[in-house]
Amino acid sequence: MLPRLKHPKFEGEKEWRFLYYLRPEDVNEKRMQFRQRQYMMTRHVPLILTNPLPITGVIVGPCRHPPLSKIAIDDLLKQDGYDPDVVRVELTEVPYRAS
Repeated sequence: MLPRLKHPKFEGEKEWRFLYYLRPEDVNEKRMQFRQRQYMMTRHVPLILTNPLPITGVIVGPCRHPPLSKIAIDDLLKQDGYDPDVVRVELTEVPYRAS
């Protein structure tokens, strides 16, 4: 797993991404998980981090149900041991646009 910065045009977001190359055992050992989305099937491999990331904030991007997503993210952070007084979860002001 490699940390990567996004394209320089997104520098203002101060966001990092993790790059993970799929391996044959991800499929063969059934680590890969699948989700049916509204317009397509997606796949992902859950990654287990041994140390908590230094998260200071989360911005909930445009989505169909921002308040519900915010509640879910708050609960996920609490479950993983993050202090809700330290990690702020905010809603974006960018409107959701369904294609």
